[in-house]
Formats: sequence, structure tokens, C-alpha cells
Amino acid sequence: MAGRPWRGLPCCRSGGSLLLFWILAKDSPERLAPRPLAHYLHVLRYADAVWFRFFYAVTFGGVISLASSLVLYFHDHFALAPRQAGAVTALCLLAAALCRPVGGWAADRFGGIRTVKTILVLAAVMLVILAGSPEKHLPTAIGAIACALAALGAGNGALFQLVSIRFRRQMGVVTGLVGMAGGLGGLLFTYAFGLLRTATGGYAAGFAVYAALVVVALFGLWSVKRRWRTTWGAPQATSAHV
Repeated sequence: MAGRPWRGLPCCRSGGSLLLFWILAKDSPERLAPRPLAHYLHVLRYADAVWFRFFYAVTFGGVISLASSLVLYFHDHFALAPRQAGAVTALCLLAAALCRPVGGWAADRFGGIRTVKTILVLAAVMLVILAGSPEKHLPTAIGAIACALAALGAGNGALFQLVSIRFRRQMGVVTGLVGMAGGLGGLLFTYAFGLLRTATGGYAAGFAVYAALVVVALFGLWSVKRRWRTTWGAPQATSAHV
């Protein structure tokens, strides 16, 4: 037994961390008093909550749908082996994951609306490039997909900066609703990609339809930005950049 590491040490460390958390962790001093469930469900009637759900369905839903489709896309168009297609897809998705906190930082630094607007423009341009079906030039396809996913990932982080400002007192329920919309958007977009691929025999139509949806989101943001900046996003109402 001499020289053998003590196998119980990881459990001891975990137990010690749990004990320290139990002793030291405290609730936020700004914790709000509990309210009836009906009070939180009122947010379903707010137009801003609907817009946030739509925007997140486009950004996060796009990441999910592309993640579900890219392995087949790289295999069908570029004849990559499944392992190679999976590796390239993973690298593209890494861009989305790494850029999510970047989107939050940019929203704090430059404003949430400006950041989301820039992100949607970039994503739309990359999707239009993909709709051109560059199946004979793999680097172009990988670059466009990575940039589109990076933009959508950054959009996920930037949107929650706006959500936290607008719905500070209903943050829990609104976050849940927005996240649910993102998941549902991913399911619907994935299904639509599959239908369009079956109908057309390729992925160009799917990329084109998704690019059009991003443009719709961009116009939607443009239509509400003035009201957001002059009401709950006004400087006298918040110190954050909207």
C-alpha cells in the first residue's frame, strides 16, 4: 500500500467543498419577496418578452439546427468521412461556444441592441454565402459556417444582457421562457432543414430560408430599438448600455 495515492482523497475534497459552501454561501441581499405564480405569468403578455423569445429562437435555435445538420452537410457535399465531418463540425461549434461570453462583454461595452444588430448582419451574410452552395471549396464553407456560428453564439450572450435589464424582477421565469424558445426553435429549424434537403436534394434552400429568418429578426430589432432605448433602456432608468 506504500506509495499508493489515497483513493478517498477526491471524495474528501468534494465533501470539504460542499461543507465550505454550506457554511459560507448566503442569499443575495437583493432577494425579492416571493410572489404568486400568476404574477410571473403576466410576462407572457408583454411584447418585449415575445421579441426576446423570437430573437433567441433565431440565435440559439440556429446553433442547434446547424449542429444537427453539419455532419451530413460535410459528408454529402465534400465526401468527408464521418469522423472527419464530426471533427470539423466540433471545431465550428467551438466558435459558437467561445463567442457566447464575447457577446455578453460586447453588449456591456457597446450596448446590447448595437451588438445584436451587428451579430445578425454578420450571420445573415455568412448564411447567404452558404446558400450559394460552395460545395467545391471546403475552406470557404468551413469559414462561413464558423463565422455564422460565432455570430449566433455571441448573440446568445448579448440577448441575455438585454433580458436582465428589461425583466430584472422576473428574471427567472423570463430566462426559462427565452431558453425554451431557443430549444423549440432548434427543433423546428432542424426539421425544416431536413424537409428542404429532401425536397431540393441539397442544403442551399435551408441556408437561404434561415438567412431570411435572420433578416426578419434584424428588422424586428430595428422596429423596437427606439422604444427600448427611450423607455426601460433610457440612461435615467439603467446604468447599463442598451
